[in-house]
Amino acid sequence: MKNTLYHQLYEKLKKQIIEGQFKEGDKFYSKRQLSKHLSISQTTVEHAYQLLLDEGYIYSRPRSGYFVSEIESLTILNNQPIPSLFDDDSYKPKASDEAYDYAFNLDEIDTKHFPIELFRKYSKDLYDTNHLNQLRRGHFQGELHLRFQLAFYLFTNRGVICDPNQIIIGSSTEQLVNQLVDLLYTSTFIIEKPSYPPIKNILDKKQVEYEQIEVEDNGINVDEVIKSQKN
Repeated sequence: MKNTLYHQLYEKLKKQIIEGQFKEGDKFYSKRQLSKHLSISQTTVEHAYQLLLDEGYIYSRPRSGYFVSEIESLTILNNQPIPSLFDDDSYKPKASDEAYDYAFNLDEIDTKHFPIELFRKYSKDLYDTNHLNQLRRGHFQGELHLRFQLAFYLFTNRGVICDPNQIIIGSSTEQLVNQLVDLLYTSTFIIEKPSYPPIKNILDKKQVEYEQIEVEDNGINVDEVIKSQKN
């Protein structure tokens, strides 16, 4: 990119600003004026100006043109290497002060027992045989092959007969509720009372009709659910 005409122009204009040929607030060349003076296309000038704008060397005013920024406020690197933040020990991860035999945090992964070699093998097989499909947008309900496998697992291990189209995959309860509401937007929902607050918030925000049914010692009152369905 540095060999392109607009980048050469950008470097030249930036050098003029840094060397003080323009003062803060000075009106900069108009695009048309500079294009005509240098006998280059206005598009080339626009690209160069965009780089100057992005780096803060100039700024624009509506219907007034471009003006030079305050040079003292700009960080001029002069091709010096940028020090790595990770050279500072304060940014390095620290071992936990406490060790636990069992961690119940759902965000944690048990790295000691994670089958990393198997995971690597399956990942490689997937990208070797089906790599282009990984670049496409997945199905709204989750990957179809995974839903087939889940349906098969539910049947063989739990005796549940279901169709893959009845399975929805999501990364969290909130995401799943959002997906369900979008799929069943004409339906009325039944939720527990008291319920998980984020679920109620989602239904309220989406202005979805829902009914709350009291939770008893053994869970939701099934008789009330059946009664509600009849109504």
